[in-house]
Amino acid sequence: FSGSRYYNIFYALVIIYESCFVHREHYAIAEHKRFGRIRAATTVASIDTDGIFPPSEIERWAPLIPGAVYKRLNSAFGHDGFLLETRQLIDLLEPLLPCKS
Repeated sequence: FSGSRYYNIFYALVIIYESCFVHREHYAIAEHKRFGRIRAATTVASIDTDGIFPPSEIERWAPLIPGAVYKRLNSAFGHDGFLLETRQLIDLLEPLLPCKS
């Protein structure tokens, strides 16, 4: 990547994040009401180094969902941790699956 191309991509991601943040804050009350209607067994998970969806933000969701649990995965890969931390994801998701081999 050239410096300007990297800057343009990074700047676009910052704008998208800020716009999502404003949107989330504006509709926070409506979201909280929707979370309370979830009846499925729910595990809310985040990556400890995720800068796009910070764990502190994601962790706030679990208490809004009846019976939900919160899990934090450790990764040096930030937001990409969900793509790269396969062992942790398997350990997190396997107990939730109805059929085990």
